[in-house]
Amino acid sequence: MNQHILSITDTRAYLGGLGKTRVYELIKERRLTKVVVGRRTFVTRASVKKLIREGTTP
Repeated sequence: MNQHILSITDTRAYLGGLGKTRVYELIKERRLTKVVVGRRTFVTRASVKKLIREGTTP
């Protein structure tokens, strides 16, 4: 199954082991798009790929 959303832990791994705080900062800066399901926060895979494609330094 192709995941369209990633957990914070998976997002951290996908971005090379960034810290949890930095991932939340990127969400706050709107550089990553969050999806909230119940009490859990996820990040769209598309926004992670866009961040990587743009070559921005986290």
